[in-house]
Amino acid sequence: MNSDSIDQERCSVSIKSYESLSNEMIQVEKKLVRKLDYIYVMPCLGLLIVVQFFDKGALNYSSVLGIREDNYINDFEFGWLGSIFFIGYLVCQIPNAYFIQKLHLGKYLGAITMLWGIVLGVTSASKNFTHLAVFRFLLGVFEAGVLSCAYMIVSRVYRRKEQANRIGVIYLSGGGAIAIGGLLCYGIGHMEGVAQLRAWQWVMILLGSGTVAFGIVCYFLLIDDAKVIATSDDERKLIELRIKDNAVVATRKINPQQILEALKECRYYCFSAFSFFVSLQNGALSVFGSIITRGFGFSNLNTILLGVPSGAMYCIFIFIAITCHNKFKNSMMYTGCGMLSISVVGLILVLVIPINQAKLIGLYICVAYIGALVLVMTSISNNVSGYTKKIFYNCSMVFFSAIGNFVGPQLMIPSQSPLYIGGLITYIGANLVCILSLLIARRTMSEANILRQPKQKLENHNEESIDITDKQDDQFIYKL
Repeated sequence: MNSDSIDQERCSVSIKSYESLSNEMIQVEKKLVRKLDYIYVMPCLGLLIVVQFFDKGALNYSSVLGIREDNYINDFEFGWLGSIFFIGYLVCQIPNAYFIQKLHLGKYLGAITMLWGIVLGVTSASKNFTHLAVFRFLLGVFEAGVLSCAYMIVSRVYRRKEQANRIGVIYLSGGGAIAIGGLLCYGIGHMEGVAQLRAWQWVMILLGSGTVAFGIVCYFLLIDDAKVIATSDDERKLIELRIKDNAVVATRKINPQQILEALKECRYYCFSAFSFFVSLQNGALSVFGSIITRGFGFSNLNTILLGVPSGAMYCIFIFIAITCHNKFKNSMMYTGCGMLSISVVGLILVLVIPINQAKLIGLYICVAYIGALVLVMTSISNNVSGYTKKIFYNCSMVFFSAIGNFVGPQLMIPSQSPLYIGGLITYIGANLVCILSLLIARRTMSEANILRQPKQKLENHNEESIDITDKQDDQFIYKL
């Protein structure tokens, strides 16, 4: 009997449902969740996203600290440096999907984090566009697995109702990184000339060194299976019950039928389209945000500081999105549409406000799309079951996001600098396409729920956790 069969057999436990839990068992579960939240999972994932945002944004910060001048690159080449990162992302998605299913996710994440930290540190030695292009490509290769692994870990160790808040924390960490990164790089910007190095070189060296150190921590601490931290039979029984609630049974065996099932679903293409179009704006602003802000008339170092409120707005919009999702039933996709609408308003304000400095208001508001992204990833975590299918969905979202992030900077035409009107108008249209995609995806899941609701009353639901998909389980109800 293989290990997958053994794991599945162990999932049949004496506790039949959460309604039957005693007060004592409820307290045991709270203790288990605290261990996941404060030691073994969320601190590592949160800080990992912070580190990733620091490192991915290092080029953006360095754009006003001399990296373009020292490497003799123009605006066109600088835009390509933003896109080349995502070519690395794309190249690695297929092998990454394989590694997610076959490897221990904590150790995998720790290893690739150390590798990209080394790449970032070595970037300080670049002398021209070719050097930077190679380093940015490698950075994309090693960062490619982060988000997919993070989503899979959350979906494996947390219950469905717990996942929205944890995915929100992952993206809140990104918003915090934008804010803290601005302050950090503002400070590093004053290291110009220290040890005869430029400020942008210190950005690469210090961020890269910190990344390597954190990668070592992740390698030994981060877990992807709550069973390894269980210290009692009660905890083990609860973990097995949580696996059933998650509809996620980890297996090392790749199931091609689950991939084919995903490819036949309308919502797969809706979410893929969303991932691509929402990433156009994200890719452009992550590279050109500082250049746009400096074009409003601010100095180089003040431009970095003015990126801090963008990070704060990321956090605010994520908090609003998660709060609405938790407070209002079946509001996930509608709230996402609301966030995208706010982003459209922000982009319009950047285009129409006549005073340059006041355009910052629109630039801060347009990051509301991040709230929609959090909710879409929560929907996939909640509503896609079947281990191979879930991995395929998550990796597909990262894949199409990488394409969007690649294309986005290319829409920022140098002749339109510093406002890049054509690019901003395109992002408005992209957000409207995203809204339509979410509404269609919601409708398909809602129609499935209408057919399945009566079947939830049946008494003979299979109590064993097996690796079946949401489509195969006729009692699976989608969270809208």
